[in-house]
Amino acid sequence: MKLFRSLLAGAFAILASTAVQAADKMKSEVALNGHCPVCYIAAGKAVKGTDSFKASHEGQTYLFVSQDALDAFNKEPAKFLPAYGGNCAICMAKGNTVSVTGETFFVHEGRIFLNKSAKLETMFKDNLAENIKAADKNWKTAMMAKAEMMKDKK
Repeated sequence: MKLFRSLLAGAFAILASTAVQAADKMKSEVALNGHCPVCYIAAGKAVKGTDSFKASHEGQTYLFVSQDALDAFNKEPAKFLPAYGGNCAICMAKGNTVSVTGETFFVHEGRIFLNKSAKLETMFKDNLAENIKAADKNWKTAMMAKAEMMKDKK
């Protein structure tokens, strides 16, 4: 039992470290590989934004296709932010943070889910409820661990 707890603690530490690294990397880049987050929902497709319409939110820069899209985001950013910080949904379900191109996505119950490829998206959808539950849990654990790490740094 002691070994199991030790292994579990180690797994959480790795997940948290990976999440921190992914978050730090994303801060220095344009989020979603430049895709407009509003278009995932409003247009139902991945569309590249432009430098003419951009906003920063929680340390990341997002590009938009128009002033209307930018205004919609600024009014309600949470509505347009993809799940898991924009990382691959099936990878998060398995406990890993993996960045994506922003092209492969689907919207389910108002949430945007990104995946690294169409094959991985199909895997996520094949067991949707369980994968969402696992990914949500892993993301929450990673964010709690990240918050704890940030608190320790202060």
